[in-house]
Amino acid sequence: MGHSFINAKINSNTERSVSVPDGVLHIFMYFFNEIAYRNVQPNSPESQVCEHYQLELAEVHSTWIEAMLQEISENTQLLYWYLSILSQLETKLDSFGEYIDNNYLNQIPELLVGCNPGQLVFTGPVEVAVIKDLINDIYWVLGEEGRTPSGNYVWFIEKIDLSGKIDIEQDFIIVKASSLVKVKKKYPVDKELGYLAFRNIIEYFQRNGLTNRMIITEGSQVNDDTLIKYSDLTKEGFELEKRCFNTWIEKAFSKQISPTDYKILNKALIKIRQQHNK
Repeated sequence: MGHSFINAKINSNTERSVSVPDGVLHIFMYFFNEIAYRNVQPNSPESQVCEHYQLELAEVHSTWIEAMLQEISENTQLLYWYLSILSQLETKLDSFGEYIDNNYLNQIPELLVGCNPGQLVFTGPVEVAVIKDLINDIYWVLGEEGRTPSGNYVWFIEKIDLSGKIDIEQDFIIVKASSLVKVKKKYPVDKELGYLAFRNIIEYFQRNGLTNRMIITEGSQVNDDTLIKYSDLTKEGFELEKRCFNTWIEKAFSKQISPTDYKILNKALIKIRQQHNK
């Protein structure tokens, strides 16, 4: 399962982020919209959030789910509305008890986009606490007083001082070689090919100045313990990882592209650097 980062600046030099499995974000967005869509005015900022969440549910091949928390945090009226929906959603979740039945979830079309007819996306019940912890962490990202990270998801804080230096609280592992080749796929995973692809993408990041250290050196071999941590990547490197790391790896693993084909990465990196140079 892929992951996405939800984040927002709580002041001019501090940004909070949380890494969340895409499936959890999809469930959250579905239930959020189920409540929020009832009373929003057409073409309002509130309706734009709902419409965006609806599009995210439909974009099954998207590599990064955007929760719009930065935009929401910058509009006081929109923020109050968003927080009120979160509160209503917490109440709704209480009605499920401890678990949300997987048979119920498997009947929701918005959560089955891209699946084959009859395919079961949810093979077991989903803990309500998983969604509630995400809501708590959204409150925290948005700077709500008294909130601390739930601990269920990887979180971190970026602080930028006057010199532009970034200080990171709570480093974490983004991806580890052994985990990449153990994830269940719809096709056989060639471990040798997987490690070659992982080495190549690390070297790509290093060649393009996207790392803060040499993760692998010339002639060294990728093994089960080779990994990329958050602190290993520059700001641009982390943005590139969020945008298309999973897509490139998936295509290389499934042999849709050669592990030396970097067109997807090049295109995304050009866009990132253009945005930074504006």
